[in-house]
Amino acid sequence: MRSRQVARELALLGLSQLSSQPERLANLDFEELLLASVRGLRSEVQETLEQAAAELQRSHSALHKADLALGDALDSRAHLDQAIVLTEAAINRLGTSVDLPEWLYQTRQTEIRSYALHLLCTWRTQAQAVDERIQASLVGWQLARLPRLTRGILRLATTELLYTDTPNQVVINEAVELAKRYGEETSFRLVNATLRQVLRPAAVPSVADPDSPTEEILPG
Repeated sequence: MRSRQVARELALLGLSQLSSQPERLANLDFEELLLASVRGLRSEVQETLEQAAAELQRSHSALHKADLALGDALDSRAHLDQAIVLTEAAINRLGTSVDLPEWLYQTRQTEIRSYALHLLCTWRTQAQAVDERIQASLVGWQLARLPRLTRGILRLATTELLYTDTPNQVVINEAVELAKRYGEETSFRLVNATLRQVLRPAAVPSVADPDSPTEEILPG
């Protein structure tokens, strides 16, 4: 199923650039998708590094106040911790670029091209229903406030769960792996729990706690 994995990754990175312009998906060709995907990866790395730099600057400013109070020190530590998390995320995404030549070569396969485009086009035609299903399944979050790539992972995985014959376990496992690769530190738990709820939306609780433990990830 390696070709499907590459197709999902390709669709995710393309969606991060094209989701704000869904009309472009109507007549999207593969070369346009590929370009959008590469730009999406570059954009995510740049944005994460910029956020990390901003947090480091805030930490530096707090540390160099003339009279460093305990509150300032704690504030500085919080900014520094966040900068470390963001820098690690950027490094992980930069690491993805090491695989880019092989990844680009694999995208020449017809199956990868067709499945990536199929996922994106299906999401475009079912976008409202997909987003409503996700929002009904989210516990303690608003879809619009999720990080862009986490939002994209949920949209594509929900599309695959509802509108393809791919086994549910495979879809969830693959989405979790994408969240580990491209999401924030705890994104994979949110993705796992939300997709389980997508399959049984009536079970969504009315009270949300984003820090509550999630169910175990489905085994591979």
